[in-house]
Amino acid sequence: MISKGISYVNISAISALGTAKATEYAPQLHHLFESPQKHVKISTILALGQLASSETIDILREIALEPVEYVSVRLAAIDALSSFFTEKNLMALLEILDSANEHYSYRTILALRNFNSKQTLPKFFEFLHKQERNRSRWRKIRDEDVDSYNDNQMEDWRTRLQVVQPQAYMEFELAHSIAMIDPDEGIKLYSQLLI
Repeated sequence: MISKGISYVNISAISALGTAKATEYAPQLHHLFESPQKHVKISTILALGQLASSETIDILREIALEPVEYVSVRLAAIDALSSFFTEKNLMALLEILDSANEHYSYRTILALRNFNSKQTLPKFFEFLHKQERNRSRWRKIRDEDVDSYNDNQMEDWRTRLQVVQPQAYMEFELAHSIAMIDPDEGIKLYSQLLI
């Protein structure tokens, strides 16, 4: 049994609980997540993902949405949520996608792609259109007549351009994710992105 006052955590024991699908130890695993050690947190997350229960989905969702958590820990929670498919973890990943910054959005899109679910298509299209709007804003700023700009205006122009810098990789990942679910639509998107 995992004790509350533990000072050293055996990572292999945490992994074994996940591998054995020992769902009765989910509360103790959740308690271990409070450790300040990043490797303990990540091992705990991976074990919780292996347990694949309704309770662990809620825990992983909370971790992935926690803004003060280590980046690698939040990403591990996203990966753990994608390791098994239920309606509940699909909804949790869609919620994370809505609230995430670019880095987490990218990882969440990759996680959702694993499910190959038509339920993800509207969100993928929404994000793709957002990327397209961002690219249009970038082009508009890029094409401004900067010849008459003074130094301050040029600095402002560079900043505005940087803020809306398009992420081509995100557009291609979204198109690829859509193509995996709906090949005909994916082919259309690929051809548009190549133009």
